[in-house]
Amino acid sequence: MSEYEAGPQLDAVVHVRIFGEPVKESTAGGIWTSRGLPIPPYSTDIGAAWRVLEHLQAADWGVDITDDLRRHWTVTLIPPSGRRPDSEAVGASAPLAICIAALQTVGGGV
Repeated sequence: MSEYEAGPQLDAVVHVRIFGEPVKESTAGGIWTSRGLPIPPYSTDIGAAWRVLEHLQAADWGVDITDDLRRHWTVTLIPPSGRRPDSEAVGASAPLAICIAALQTVGGGV
């Protein structure tokens, strides 16, 4: 299982490292995109997490997602042209596993 927690902090890391957009903390609380928009809940919402996968697929990454029926999700990202090893992550939810695997594709995990 993953040691990472789903939530706004992980979402901010995904936003910066996968999409390359800076984030900023608001004086009123919360983390926002550099355009002043809320950061999508990548690690908790499958729709937002799917945008992460679509971004990687646009760069020719392959995707394999499985559920072992014990509430563990495994996401494997297959690099284009075998440039790097596959990235695999396990999480309690599909969005969490997607985020962790995606971050591994940019090196070093979370």
